[in-house]
Amino acid sequence: MWFGKDIMTKLGLVLAMAVPALAAEAFPLYYTGNSTAQNNAYWDTLMTFKFWGTHGFKMYRGEAPDTLGNIGTADGNIIFSADKNDVGGKILSGKDFEISAGESKLSGPVRTVGSFRSGSNGSPVYKGYYCIGGSANDEGVKKGIKNAHPDEENPMETYVKTGATASTEGECSTEKISPIPTYMTVPLINDAGVKYENALDISGSNPNPIVYFDVPPIGEGESQLWDVYYESIYIHNGGELRVRLPYEGGNRLVRIFLNHSITFDAGAKLRVEYVNKDAEYVDGHWTKVSAESKVLDNEEYIGNLLVYMKEEVNWTTFQGGDRLQGSFISQGKITVGSNLHLAGQLIANELEIIAEFDGKAFRYVPFDPPILRLKPVAGDESVHLVEGHEKDYVKITLDKNATTPITFKYCFEFKGEKEKVKEDGNFDASAEDFDEVLPLYNPATGACDSYRTAGFSVGFRELSSPIVLKVKNDSYI
Repeated sequence: MWFGKDIMTKLGLVLAMAVPALAAEAFPLYYTGNSTAQNNAYWDTLMTFKFWGTHGFKMYRGEAPDTLGNIGTADGNIIFSADKNDVGGKILSGKDFEISAGESKLSGPVRTVGSFRSGSNGSPVYKGYYCIGGSANDEGVKKGIKNAHPDEENPMETYVKTGATASTEGECSTEKISPIPTYMTVPLINDAGVKYENALDISGSNPNPIVYFDVPPIGEGESQLWDVYYESIYIHNGGELRVRLPYEGGNRLVRIFLNHSITFDAGAKLRVEYVNKDAEYVDGHWTKVSAESKVLDNEEYIGNLLVYMKEEVNWTTFQGGDRLQGSFISQGKITVGSNLHLAGQLIANELEIIAEFDGKAFRYVPFDPPILRLKPVAGDESVHLVEGHEKDYVKITLDKNATTPITFKYCFEFKGEKEKVKEDGNFDASAEDFDEVLPLYNPATGACDSYRTAGFSVGFRELSSPIVLKVKNDSYI
């Protein structure tokens, strides 16, 4: 049995997380006094955060249960100011960490320079390890740790370490839980000689309610980066900014640099679109764009848009249907209200979510993540899986090393049918050709009927555990 060359390229792969390892240089963004290499290293670290507030991060009651992406500050407190919070991911606080408790849940781990304080009302559940530079003696902390480990006699001794030494040893070592980047801040921009375009106003009441940024294919010798500079952008009253990229993204990375800020009012959208394969780029615009052009859902966004702002922003009037995609970075403060549906990141010198936050719709996607390389790809020779082999491997790698763990879901699509002979006398594989029941892609729904998970460890391009297939021995060659 064998796989035709287009079969393995149609593996149903759904990234649960993408992790940055900078391919494009951070310039024109920079950190004062750093070399180019240091700038890029700082940037790599910053991109591991889904929420970052250099001098503080505060969230009212909210849900952000996704364990992917970090939450952090350099020298400010991290505060969850109401009860019933459900927060996933690593928390790294450059000062104290405070949570009001109630029915709050934490996935952990947590590392702090200062203390960990928790209210004691309700039934909090604090999973993971807590590496606390100050104290962690509140009754609420003890209750939350005990609720996470009800069968252990004294879980505080196992899961909570305090003091400068205790918070860097054992499970709290920096090899297992990354250190707090107390040196980190939002980078500056070297825009000397840059001419910012006039402010852009995008309204649903305008004759053109959707404004397109059309990005050309990468020319020979060109960078994958495509940068635009505007004084500011205002999207309101149902208006939308659409960033149109080449077919399947064309490996493009788009950066929007704003001298002031971007403002979103009710009904605003900022999304990425991939044009159809036969679209043509003529005189700065995409032409022959058809219905096959794909406007990405947040679940499909893969980290190819960044918006950098010099000034603070206040986004407090979102509606339930509003959708944003991209990594949003501000030199000032970002204030966010309810109904934020974002695939990307929020990074600022201060970050505050002031309303009840439904983070179930939030998806952490860093700018310029590594790309899964599936072998074979179009144009490669077919992969032959030989009957009777102990094992064969599905070859999946990253295009660069992971800097934090990556997980993804996968399933298979087979083009062959059982016992159906092709014109050349061979057989394409079908699901019945394997010794196990495999998770399968459903063309009718465009999704996996079932799936398995795999992943990559920090510092590696290869899978942590291989995806193994074994073909049945049968009477067909």
